[in-house]
Amino acid sequence: DVHCLVVTFPYSNMRYCAALPGENAECVCAGLRTVFEHIGAVPLTLVLDNATGAGHRVAWDRVSIVKVFELFVEHYR
Repeated sequence: DVHCLVVTFPYSNMRYCAALPGENAECVCAGLRTVFEHIGAVPLTLVLDNATGAGHRVAWDRVSIVKVFELFVEHYR
């Protein structure tokens, strides 16, 4: 199976799609890194939708983030 990470930039409406082997945290991080390298920058804000590999909602107002994704975010912060 091939999974796709689609990143949309709201101001330009530009989209970038990265083909990945799965939807786990490692794949999400690899896909985002590919996007960052392609655009030559790291966005100040990311809004993730349906990214269960990065984390999941534990309550209406709380999200649990996977450790691998947390380390990825800290690296690019």
